Amino acid sequence: MKDLSGKTAIVTGAASGIGLGIATSLAEQGANVVMADIQKDAVEQAAHALSGTNKRVMPVRIDVTQEQSVLDALTRAEREYGKLHIACNNAGVPMHGTRMVDVSPRDWEFVIGVNMWGVIHGIRHFVPAILKHGEEGHIVNTASVAGFQNRRGTDQGPYSMSKYAVLSLSEALEIELE
Repeated sequence: MKDLSGKTAIVTGAASGIGLGIATSLAEQGANVVMADIQKDAVEQAAHALSGTNKRVMPVRIDVTQEQSVLDALTRAEREYGKLHIACNNAGVPMHGTRMVDVSPRDWEFVIGVNMWGVIHGIRHFVPAILKHGEEGHIVNTASVAGFQNRRGTDQGPYSMSKYAVLSLSEALEIELE
């Protein structure tokens, strides 16, 4: 394991699942971790469980679909811990079992808002925060195998589309940051 003492990370979707796993691993490696999630109570409970192990974690409510909310979380992270070194754009929502012609515009907007705009807002604000201090940094954008394939019978078109977009954005970002 790498020692991340003194480094700061922000993880969206950190109240549960993959996000909680990422936040836990980063905290175990010594990073200061801003655990960000739209579910305020859940992220506070998750952070409390980690802070009980003498890790430096801070829960923050974030709505990744809203640019100002992402900026507010970044401001809190920098105010509490200083420079941002790691950003994990992990917040995401699934959508399975509904044929595309039956998905309401509101559901399309929800999936695109969280799964795509959440990553876009993270790239637009977390990347410059990392680059401005000139130290090593990392961006992690969580996608899914659904971004590579559409399995018959899953009816997950909107989800797959959004995760393919995350893959494409990540590849483009890698090229820009070379």
